[in-house]
Amino acid sequence: MYATDLSGKSIILSDVNTSAYDMYSMQMSETLNIDGVNYTYQYHYKNGNRAVTITNDLNDNIDEIVYDASSSNIYLNDEICGSIANNDEQLEEDTPSARAFYEWETCSSSTEKISWAKGTTTAIVAGCIAIYLGTLGTAGVIAAMGPSALSILAASSVGGTLYVKLQSFIAPAAGTQYRYLWSFKASTGDLYGTYISHVNM
Repeated sequence: MYATDLSGKSIILSDVNTSAYDMYSMQMSETLNIDGVNYTYQYHYKNGNRAVTITNDLNDNIDEIVYDASSSNIYLNDEICGSIANNDEQLEEDTPSARAFYEWETCSSSTEKISWAKGTTTAIVAGCIAIYLGTLGTAGVIAAMGPSALSILAASSVGGTLYVKLQSFIAPAAGTQYRYLWSFKASTGDLYGTYISHVNM
């Protein structure tokens, strides 16, 4: 998974140490081909909040998604399209078996309800999910879920619930490692995930 910083240098996002590297503060960009159209995602901060502008390179249409951590809302073009629900609800599929992953401990978990208008573009849906995950980027969301699944969500769903767990594992030789376990349950009841995304904190 690659992105470019403002100098045009290619960076492997999976190798990024997020404690010293922030794709939003560095105003990184990704150009992704979705449904045959190139979209440019420009990551930045707006009034201290994570934000991404999405430019359709075919018609120059621009959308902006902002995650306001203070209000726990996600905005699409200045209108609320999602909010975080802090509760203990979790999916059984979010927790891999203790036998297989007993070394990993859950540091935090959250449940985020995201909504969008039926027929929203795949590019917007991927961006809405990515902005909350923060360190993964839109390319990571598409790589995990696949463009076909995101396209189905965009066309047939009006949103759903994003389940996220941050887990840590202390490796004797490598120090503490972190990963996200995340899944998305559409308003139709269809479940996507659980996906495992490793990050360095």
